Amino acid sequence: MPKKNIKDQFLSTLSLVCRIPIPFSFTFNVKRLDLWLPLTSLFQSVLFGLSLALFFLLFRSLELAVLSAFAVFYGVFNLFHFDGLLDTADAFLGAFEREKRQEILKDPRLGVYAVFAGIIYMAAKILVLLSILNLLNLCSPYSFYSPYSSYSSYSLHAALPFQSLKALSYRNVMGLYMLFLFPLAGKTGAALIPGLFLPARAEGLGALAKGSKAGFSLLGSGLSFLLYSLVCLGTFLGLPFGLPMSWDMLRPISLDILLALAIMVCSAVIVGLYIGRLYQKGLGGYTGDSLGAAIELGELLYLLILYVLMQRGMLF
Repeated sequence: MPKKNIKDQFLSTLSLVCRIPIPFSFTFNVKRLDLWLPLTSLFQSVLFGLSLALFFLLFRSLELAVLSAFAVFYGVFNLFHFDGLLDTADAFLGAFEREKRQEILKDPRLGVYAVFAGIIYMAAKILVLLSILNLLNLCSPYSFYSPYSSYSSYSLHAALPFQSLKALSYRNVMGLYMLFLFPLAGKTGAALIPGLFLPARAEGLGALAKGSKAGFSLLGSGLSFLLYSLVCLGTFLGLPFGLPMSWDMLRPISLDILLALAIMVCSAVIVGLYIGRLYQKGLGGYTGDSLGAAIELGELLYLLILYVLMQRGMLF
């Protein structure tokens, strides 16, 4: 594949999911949306992780940090996808005929089903993420400018958003690694739909993704997972103040990485098949709204599975 085509396809896919204008010239080409869509999740993971840390540093409140990080996350990336989830709720939660569903999906107004589903969804997503962070016990009442802290108020460690990095445990590192992986679950689920189902219309985003292959979706997801693991774990394990690494840790780290991959793939496949079949049965094929709904539900399902496994002591 020529380098220009790779650049055009990736930047075109990124322009579809990001609300910030792409500052590079490219020819719009989403022929391989299935391959590149999962790779865009890397930007989301980095954005959410940095936003969460910076807002925690600013507010000293985990709740405000999570809320603010989600505001940035949705403002830059996920508002388009959230709109697809709301339209899906309006079109499928009521007992409508196929023609009525098509009208609802094209209608820019929101109905009661969309409002209800949107409130429940956002509340569930914020609460489960807060619950995961609380299980990791990242925040300490003596982490910031406390007279009881072993670090002075001028220390680098005292200014860090969570506990001192010297205090990071294996559970903290792997917990954050798995947590920030949630955007990939949503993007993989959405990328699978065009490869397994037919579009409902001859126009729109759904038609642009026609000809996608599930194999390319999984390939893109695998590449994204590999890059994410190298960047995320390399940051925690490779820095001088990171978690000390030894050969004894290689086996548990490898097993937890494989478990994270399994949770992500299961979440993506379940949501992709469910949304794809829902649209296939209700509309005759998928639309752009189905991809947005799959992204949102894939992210939430991944976080819920992660929380349940952590809460029951089945991880780390």
